Amino acid sequence: MIFKRGSLIRHALYHSILYSIIATIVVGIDLCWFEIKFSTTPWAIVGGALGLLLVFRTNTAYDRYWEGRKAIGEISITLRSLTTLIVNTTKDADKKKKWVILLKLFMFAVNNRLQMRKIDFLNNNKEYLDINEILLLRDSDNQPLSLILIYKKNLVEQVNCGDLDNILFVHIDSLFNILIKTVGICERIKNTPIPFPYHIHIKSLLVLFCITLPVALVDSMGGASIIACAFITFAFVGIEEIGIEIEDPFGGDTNDFNLDEYATNIEMDIVKLYEC
Repeated sequence: MIFKRGSLIRHALYHSILYSIIATIVVGIDLCWFEIKFSTTPWAIVGGALGLLLVFRTNTAYDRYWEGRKAIGEISITLRSLTTLIVNTTKDADKKKKWVILLKLFMFAVNNRLQMRKIDFLNNNKEYLDINEILLLRDSDNQPLSLILIYKKNLVEQVNCGDLDNILFVHIDSLFNILIKTVGICERIKNTPIPFPYHIHIKSLLVLFCITLPVALVDSMGGASIIACAFITFAFVGIEEIGIEIEDPFGGDTNDFNLDEYATNIEMDIVKLYEC
């Protein structure tokens, strides 16, 4: 169970074993060649600071992860709200069908944007879209924004035709603005990685600390320092790997969001709301 897909224990164990081998070599040198004696004070100070840095880094990564989850959730809620409003206020059956198609495409467009891919997500949904809308979506570098433009264009047309009153127009338009805001939040998370110097300095400090730790422990703990080093490095490396794993929630790691699954679920919900 602990080695299931997405678990970081295997990776942490690998490093723990590696540093245990180094500790075994240090213990062997201490027993067979010359006695190793160092004060543990420098390692105690650095270890405390390193632990705080790792926890702070993991908390920062989790903030990014949770903010991304809230943004995706808000997109989902907003799309359902829009579907409910538009389906219940649009009288023309063809216009209603077109709105459903446009709304259920939005999350797929967001996926393309966040995962920096160019997949034709229109598939069999072209029937109710005009040629200009299809070309705009295919050629766009920002498909979610292009969809918002199409949404607002169709919304204005309904107002001009008298199919929608001004009060509902303002409310629906505000929901589209929420979509713009939440996609912007997702883009900010995606396009603002953890600063590289911050990441590489913690990594370097962690490696240096784990390699030299046996030297500090062997005098006071002897052979037991191998077990102590294994446990300490397992804890520190595991905390660091958690931060690395979740810092980009829209990436392709096992523990990142499955955006395609989100999009499929939202699409199914929109279709069900339309058919009710």
